[in-house]
Amino acid sequence: MGSTYIYGIVGASDEARLGMTGLDGASPVASSSLDGTRAVISPNSPITPGQHEFSVSVKDRAGGQSSASTSFTILGKPAPPSVDALQSTTNVQVLYLSGGKPTNTSLIVNSVERVPLSASTTWATTKTLLEGSNSIVLQTRSNAGLDSDPVTVNVTLDSIPPPPPTVNVPATDVANPAL
Repeated sequence: MGSTYIYGIVGASDEARLGMTGLDGASPVASSSLDGTRAVISPNSPITPGQHEFSVSVKDRAGGQSSASTSFTILGKPAPPSVDALQSTTNVQVLYLSGGKPTNTSLIVNSVERVPLSASTTWATTKTLLEGSNSIVLQTRSNAGLDSDPVTVNVTLDSIPPPPPTVNVPATDVANPAL
């Protein structure tokens, strides 16, 4: 996760100083600055996905202090899909794929949504294979549009039968077959 900044209007005059900032009850957890009435908060470490409570206080030159807090959610990418067992080589051109996924996600196959967003934790779809090696990249996508890490499945389609065998029977004398 890159740098995370929290911006907000403090509603204080240029004379105010930004005081202690806290995240989820821990204090202080960020460096902060006040640019006019805009507070810029830079967390000391990346904020993990999930629900958080943020608090800030301002203090003017006369010693008056005011505090406020709010909650926010940092979204994380969903877990990747699981894929049920497959044969690495097949002679069937239309491959049936199935597996599991987190709730409230869709399934993306080779950058195309193949299973729409749903609360279901299972999925199934088909993929038409080309002769030879096929790389199938699967991901889940959250309702916020975040994609999971990819899962790659490699399947080889071998639907071309081998050429017919050549049978060579040496000519023999029918009256005196060699034994």
